[in-house]
Amino acid sequence: MAIKFDDEYEVFYHANGQDESYFIQSSKGLNVLDESEIANEIADDVTNRFKKEYGELPDDFEIKSVRKIIK
Repeated sequence: MAIKFDDEYEVFYHANGQDESYFIQSSKGLNVLDESEIANEIADDVTNRFKKEYGELPDDFEIKSVRKIIK
């Protein structure tokens, strides 16, 4: 059974000595076959958001966890 990536997730990450989080929801309506594809999609999104906002990733950048929001 395919997992539909139209759910909302909260991404927790560490950067510049601080722990932060934000919410992500796919606007692509992407259908994925396994959770590793969801993890890759989220990792790409948080990395791109951070690079866009700050120009580069800090040395201590790390995705800590991802939590699915149950509605």
